[in-house]
Amino acid sequence: MHDRDLRELRTELRTRGYFRRPTARMVVELATNFVISGFGLLVCLTAVDWLARSCGLLVWAAGSIGIGTNTHTSSHNATSNKRWVNELLTYLGYPVYFGLSATYWRHKHVVMHHSAPNVMGIDADADLSPWFATTADEIAHSSGMRRFYYERVQVLVFPIAIALTLFSHQIAVCVYVASFLISETI
Repeated sequence: MHDRDLRELRTELRTRGYFRRPTARMVVELATNFVISGFGLLVCLTAVDWLARSCGLLVWAAGSIGIGTNTHTSSHNATSNKRWVNELLTYLGYPVYFGLSATYWRHKHVVMHHSAPNVMGIDADADLSPWFATTADEIAHSSGMRRFYYERVQVLVFPIAIALTLFSHQIAVCVYVASFLISETI
């Protein structure tokens, strides 16, 4: 394909609306996820029996995942052509709902992760060692209890670790902010 062909393809895609940011839809989805999450939390806190509480917890989690996904999109300035809209939605999701610093998120995810996504040694998000083996080579080079863990146990531990990701980010935010404040006072 030549440069002219790529320009024509891009023009055709733009004409068909593929580069339009769906701001209204994204805002409605975020609001819907806030309602879903709130309803799930309400059921979880007010239900008497464990089954209803469990269902409320699942609905709350589903709404929270929706909020996180939507907020992630806004943090990449992909929700609106207006920067302030993206920033507002990012702040509603991360600091207001999740208690996670938007400044930290931008640094950790947008600047650090997206500069070299999933490149070992550069992207800290990709390095899960020593807790998890991510390649067959890592498992092959392990032995004893570590190999047993990688082959049999890590599949059970991984979902728990994913569930604790937000909490670990919140701790990392506190460390990040504290180190910044200390460096500013010295």
